[in-house]
Amino acid sequence: MKYNEVWEAVDKLAKINGLTPSGLAKKAGLDPTVFNKSKRVRPDGKKRWPSLDSINKITSVCNISFEDFYHLLDETGETEGIRGQFMIPVFNLSSFDDDNIEEKKTSYINFPDLDSDMFAVLVDKKDENSLYSNKSVLIISPQAKIKKGNKVFIAIKSEEKTIIGEFINRTVDEMKILNAAKNSKITVKIDDIEKMGRIMWVSQ
Repeated sequence: MKYNEVWEAVDKLAKINGLTPSGLAKKAGLDPTVFNKSKRVRPDGKKRWPSLDSINKITSVCNISFEDFYHLLDETGETEGIRGQFMIPVFNLSSFDDDNIEEKKTSYINFPDLDSDMFAVLVDKKDENSLYSNKSVLIISPQAKIKKGNKVFIAIKSEEKTIIGEFINRTVDEMKILNAAKNSKITVKIDDIEKMGRIMWVSQ
């Protein structure tokens, strides 16, 4: 391991978790300044390496092994393989107003109960169809079984809008959702759905 590579790995780990190096340190219960660039060189000019204890703590809170951290040292900078193991993409709610939603990922976040295809939505705008306040993060699983009363997220491709509400029932062609924010029922055609999933967790 080289000095610069180790610090670059710390920076990469922070970035793929949507954090600054200071935020990563704080998340791991460390002094927020321990990974600051100003702390990477001692007053006498000698290089300061991150301690093994610090690395153990950040890998633990990010749910990766030391081997995963070691792969971040790869000078190619590739993190997709590691990201795929425990990270999910984040989309801004406002992104669903645009075409090519798959190109609108803003970051990745860690979520322990990871399903493939799981994604997160950051509520970054006031939305009349949303149950949640601005800056809430919704963790959504397209694979989870949906039952009556479950909260669901639906992106409508034909109208470029989103619906967040309670699942009522569905037929082969349609789905009924209770928009709890407006206390009204919405009928959605299955063919019009671009993305959909059960809301598994919300940070408000």
